[in-house]
Parts: sequence; C-alpha cells; structure tokens
Amino acid sequence: AKQTTSSGGGSWLSHKYNQQKKTIFIVEDNLQLVANLKSELEEGYNVYFAVNGKDALKKLKSIPFPDIIISDIMMDEMDGFEFREELIKIKTYDSVPFIFLTAKGRMEERFQGLSRGAVDYITKPFELSELKEKIKNWLILVGLKEIDEDVQLKPNHHKRLDNFMVEYDINLKEKEILTYLLEGCKNIVIAEKMEISSNTVKKHIERIKEKLNVNKKEELVKCLFEYVYK
Repeated sequence: AKQTTSSGGGSWLSHKYNQQKKTIFIVEDNLQLVANLKSELEEGYNVYFAVNGKDALKKLKSIPFPDIIISDIMMDEMDGFEFREELIKIKTYDSVPFIFLTAKGRMEERFQGLSRGAVDYITKPFELSELKEKIKNWLILVGLKEIDEDVQLKPNHHKRLDNFMVEYDINLKEKEILTYLLEGCKNIVIAEKMEISSNTVKKHIERIKEKLNVNKKEELVKCLFEYVYK
C-alpha cells in the first residue's frame, strides 16, 4: 500500500492508503467529531477529511478517488451546499454518492440537499451506527450498479421488473418511477421526466416503500436492484 498523507489538520490525519478498502471523504469543521469519526471508521475504510468546502475541493486533487462523500452543511468559507454546487461542475464526481449532515428539524436543508443531487442526509446529532449503516448500504448499491456498467433495462430485466410489479402490487405509474430509479435518477429528475411535482414523486415512493415493507429509499433501491439485476 502506498503512503498517503492528508494535508491540514495535523499529523493525526496521516495514514496508509489500502487499495483493498473503500475510501470515504468527510467534510466537517467540528474537529472533535472528525476525531471520533476517524477512530470509528478508519479500521474498515480509507478516511480523508476537509474542514470546509474550499478545503475539500483542494484536497480532492491529492487524495484517492472517494467512493462516498459526506458533508456538513453549515461551514465557514464554503458551506456544504456551495461545495456540492462546485462539485457538480466536475463531472468526474457525478456518480459518487453524496450525503449531507444537517441539523435536527431543518427540513428545508434536507429538501435543498436532495434537490442538489445528494442521495441522503443524516440528522445531527446522530448515532455512529446509523452513519455506518448508511455508508454500507450506499456502497453496496454502488457495487450493484457496477455489475452492469450501462444500467439500462434490457429485455430480461423488463421481465423481472414485471414480476416485481405483480409480486408487490406495483401500478404503472409506480413502475415508471421504479424504472427511473434503476437508471439512477434523483426525485427532481424523475419529476421533470414525468411532468409531475417532486412531492408527487416522493408520495409514490413512500407508497412503494410501504408495499415492500422498507423504511428508507436506499433500501427500496437496493431491493429493486437485487430483484431485477441478479
């Protein structure tokens, strides 16, 4: 394994890069939280940190390509939303799952985050077990997508999706939404394609989750991927 040292924040962020591990990039200005996350995550992952969006954009040029990015929203110099907007301009990172950390009760932040292409959010204060589970689930989902580089529905996939519809009582409108989810589309993109509101898309997804008896969107997508592509 090659030696990779993260700049800034002191030598305590230095570690060896292990090619066998997935890489997590966390953007957070609370150094105590950073220290806790480093302690909890570095055994299973390569973990890199930045203290704000500006610092993150700089470090992305020198660290290994991240498999997942987790960013706080409220930060000095460049906040999480601004960081995400800048990241979108760099097409290389389009496929990297992006999760926002948001303060409890700030629903508008969650909506803004998801509308900017984030796949998920975590509400502060959070349990480390919750964070670990979300990281694991999204990395599994990315792995499923990599099974077929062109994640488009082929004839045999359509047949499996039809079977999925029958088994879970999925209607045609819901099937259309599931098709877009399989292609990696976000809610706001699905809404544009179907010419309906994002809120309507969300309501349909909530009903599908109830039918599958899952609580989270990522669980729904994972279940769908496994059913159709395996």
